[in-house]
Amino acid sequence: MWYAVQMTKEDPWDNGSHDLSEAKAMLKAQGCGLIAVIDNDFCIEEIPYEEEEKKMTYTEYKKARQDEFNALPIFWAFSNAQFDKALEERGVTDLKQVVRISTGGFCLKKDLPEVKAFIEKPDPLKELMKDPAFAEEAIYYEMMNHEYGINWEGDYDVCSCFGHIEYTEEGNELQQYFDQLGWGSDTRRAYLAARSRYNRDCGELF
Repeated sequence: MWYAVQMTKEDPWDNGSHDLSEAKAMLKAQGCGLIAVIDNDFCIEEIPYEEEEKKMTYTEYKKARQDEFNALPIFWAFSNAQFDKALEERGVTDLKQVVRISTGGFCLKKDLPEVKAFIEKPDPLKELMKDPAFAEEAIYYEMMNHEYGINWEGDYDVCSCFGHIEYTEEGNELQQYFDQLGWGSDTRRAYLAARSRYNRDCGELF
C-alpha cells in the first residue's frame, strides 16, 4: 500500500510513503491537501486533510480502551494478603459486598452494573477495521508486536487481536480466520498490505 500525499487530486502519486503514520505527518506538515491510498496502481480511498485529522488511530483506540478499563472500580488480588489489604482500603468488612469477576479480579457489588456495562458495550474496533488505512496500521502494529516473521502461529496471534477466532491447522488458515472475523475485501487486502510492508521493513533490517 502506498500513501500519496497531494496538494490536489491532480498531483502525481510520487510524494508519499508506505508508512501511513509518516504520510499523516507529511500531510499535517503540509497543512492542506489529501492522502490518496494507492493499491496496485489504483486509488482505493482519498483521505482529506480535515477528515484525516479527525480519524482515530489504532494506538489511540488502544489507549482509549485501556484508559476506560483502568477507570473501572475493579481491584486485583492474587493472595489473601492482597485481598485483605484491598478490602481494608475500601472500608469493607462484609464479604457479601464483594463480587469476583475474573481470576484475581473483584469489585464491590454496588459497582457491578458499571463493570457489566463496560463488558456489554459494543467494541468500536469492528467498525474501525472497515477503514483500510486504519486496518493496515492496526495489523502492522500487531505483526510487529507478535514478531510475525518468526512466529509459526503469527496469523492466528495477529488475527486474535481483532476478535475471537478458533485456531486451525486445516490449510488455508488465514482465509478461515478472515471468515471468522467477518472481514470484507478491503480489510483482507489491508492485511496483505500490512504483511508486505512488514516483510519489506524486516528485509531492510538484515
